[in-house]
Amino acid sequence: MAAHHSLLVTFVVLHYASYPTDGQTRQTNRRGSNTQLARTILSSLGALPRPLALAVGLSIGRLGYLLPGNLRRTGERNLGIAFPEMNEQERRRLLSGCFASLGRLLGEF
Repeated sequence: MAAHHSLLVTFVVLHYASYPTDGQTRQTNRRGSNTQLARTILSSLGALPRPLALAVGLSIGRLGYLLPGNLRRTGERNLGIAFPEMNEQERRRLLSGCFASLGRLLGEF
């Protein structure tokens, strides 16, 4: 049950973080370069042995959490809305776990 909850939270937090906010629009060339980067990472991980791919994917997920960006800020805001009873430290720990989980999923592909 906890795994399903964690997967659901990961999906909601990270899925909605990809939408533009405040009337912003995405530039086509930026989307294209992000797509190419994602394809390169996935194909590189696919060439690795599974245990190594999972470890690299986990590292990518943890690094993604540490880097400044809209995805983490949006995730923090979404968790604040979804779980107002949690304190900030608990929400950050949950979000960090979501990024780590997403990284492990990268390794699975």
